[in-house]
Amino acid sequence: MGSRDSSHHLDLRGNGVTTDIVARAINRLEIMSSGESLSLRVDAGEAIDNDLRAWCEATGNHLLDVSDAGDFRTYVIEKGVPVSVVHRLAMVVSSPDHGHLEAPLSLALAAALEGVAVSIFFEGSAVNILTTSFRQEGRRWFGWRSRSSQSEAHHRVRQIHDLGGDLYACERALGEHHISLADLAFDRIIHGEYLTFLPVMEEADIQLLA
Repeated sequence: MGSRDSSHHLDLRGNGVTTDIVARAINRLEIMSSGESLSLRVDAGEAIDNDLRAWCEATGNHLLDVSDAGDFRTYVIEKGVPVSVVHRLAMVVSSPDHGHLEAPLSLALAAALEGVAVSIFFEGSAVNILTTSFRQEGRRWFGWRSRSSQSEAHHRVRQIHDLGGDLYACERALGEHHISLADLAFDRIIHGEYLTFLPVMEEADIQLLA
């Protein structure tokens, strides 16, 4: 492919985390009109390439052009008409442990970025993830940013929340861990028990337990 002009440019070289790349691309596309194109410059890599192509196909955006320049690659993406939500993901998170959070939250975020309706039920000690004072020991997640594990978890959940994902909190677990409404870091949390979330899981075609 050759090169095409675009009035919108985003340079994310040095960021190897595709979900971060796509999230920032979405933020830029939101202020653009359908038919306008975004020139996205990133590190050249097979994983990034596959993810960007899959995201474009899933969301109705059009990949117009790809051009290489050494270690970097430029994607020209035309904003398309949003695709109607046809898939739903429901996930239950039971532990705030780093080893339990990384994969499921990354998968849930990837789903939300592709337009999947995401719902997450936090139970047990996992309700602490929803608080402003959440602390967790553990290794840093690999990525382009230097965040601690708890900051990464908050960042992932915040992105899912801001993309329209529904966050559920087990009311009994909130009480057991002495968490009040003032302690919660998110303004849109559905309080309930298992009977509240069970219909959500029944309607979802993707179900995860973490």
